[in-house]
Amino acid sequence: MAKVTIAISLDDIRDADILEWLGEQANKSAAVRNALAAYIEGQAGDMLVMILARLERKIDGLQPGAVTSTPATRTGDAPGTEQAAASLDTLADL
Repeated sequence: MAKVTIAISLDDIRDADILEWLGEQANKSAAVRNALAAYIEGQAGDMLVMILARLERKIDGLQPGAVTSTPATRTGDAPGTEQAAASLDTLADL
């Protein structure tokens, strides 16, 4: 099997969360492969749990009143939406 190297560009501001996540990974190539495979295979639920845990850590560090919200608009279901919703339901029951 031949090794294929693919380079990507990330913006230090827009992609700060991705860069932070990558910085936390001991094996960046494996982490990216696993994340992409999970997305492609529709296993977004496991990734959603990981993302929610990271968001929770970030939210815990915020000052009161530092966050405002804007209602989201829904344009259609993304791949893995049903599994992600089920994962959220499971989290809510904990």
